[in-house]
Amino acid sequence: EEEGSLMVILEDDVTPIPILTSDVREYHAAYRKLFATLRSELSQLDPKSRAGNFDLIYFGRNKHGRDKEDVTGRLVVPGFSTCAHAYLLSPSGARRCSLSLSLSRSLSL
Repeated sequence: EEEGSLMVILEDDVTPIPILTSDVREYHAAYRKLFATLRSELSQLDPKSRAGNFDLIYFGRNKHGRDKEDVTGRLVVPGFSTCAHAYLLSPSGARRCSLSLSLSRSLSL
């Protein structure tokens, strides 16, 4: 494990666009846009702040209720969520997942 490496997890039920299509170019464009947005949001985080020291960033989830607080224009500290089908794990988040599957420092895009 390289310190500072982030892991993108795309589960089998992830869909980058809301409709199914046979045109692979649409999926590629949607993923390019998603990762560009994610890079932009990550660049705004101060690594020494609580938000910059995240375990997990959801970028595919079912939100239930209100999120806890805004971090950037698009990142929030999430409230209760289910169906996490796309997310980014930090090295600390990966360690926590492997130990307990209990994440206390998560963000959402």
